[in-house]
Amino acid sequence: MLFPTTTATFTNRFPAFGRPTFRQMPAVNIYAHYGPAFDFGLAYIDTMSDVILLPDSVAQKLKLDLRFAPAHTITVVGGSQVVVQFAEITLELRHPRTPIRWTTEVAFGPTQRWLFGHFGGLEFFHFTLDTVNEELILAPRENLPVAE
Repeated sequence: MLFPTTTATFTNRFPAFGRPTFRQMPAVNIYAHYGPAFDFGLAYIDTMSDVILLPDSVAQKLKLDLRFAPAHTITVVGGSQVVVQFAEITLELRHPRTPIRWTTEVAFGPTQRWLFGHFGGLEFFHFTLDTVNEELILAPRENLPVAE
């Protein structure tokens, strides 16, 4: 599955003269499903993230009850520690030719962006980033737990 990269604009310009104020980021369109409820977002591919991290607002839209959900403290870029809660949901990676659905545990926390990390996400795909052609290639592995 081939995806175009997405333009991400920097909020603070780099101090080095002549550097761009944006760069191309690998990202995919993902639907999050729980029962009949769903939400849609642009998930940035984050090879340094252990988990798939979605905003708390997504859990609310999916009507997830996280009061008794397993919690864990993660360390984000910059060293801040954030408490997240885990729930099992179905993710759907949308592509014009082949949509793929799988059930996995994701983390919900105080973030604005959707992050597509290793466990439950990248571990199930061969991943290639072609920065010259501004493309992301994801190919499902045999261990992907496909959901109907």
